[in-house]
Amino acid sequence: MKRRDILRGAIAFSVSAPATIGIVAYDPLLSAIRDYQDGLEKWLKFSPEDNEGAMAYTDESYGPPLALLQEWDQPAYTRDGAIAALKLAFDDDTGVRGMPAEGRLIQAVIGYLETLPA
Repeated sequence: MKRRDILRGAIAFSVSAPATIGIVAYDPLLSAIRDYQDGLEKWLKFSPEDNEGAMAYTDESYGPPLALLQEWDQPAYTRDGAIAALKLAFDDDTGVRGMPAEGRLIQAVIGYLETLPA
């Protein structure tokens, strides 16, 4: 099982299971998903009208977090991260359905679920 960094106050420590009640966990997958969603929202609002400009603006907005999600290979660390991953994987409008990230996100959820007690 992979080690996970958990934040408790200002002190970081590691555990090998999902966060327990009372501990606030940092979930890098949830952070990457939020970065993608924020970047996509920025792109939808501010991208240039021309195709070349819009493509270039992708590199400044949602492109980097999408590239990260396309290569994701870790489980979600938290319930919120797992839920966000499923929602993004199956969202027809702003999600990653049909992209490599779709399968990566589903695998991240499975990885999270496998760490839960039976």
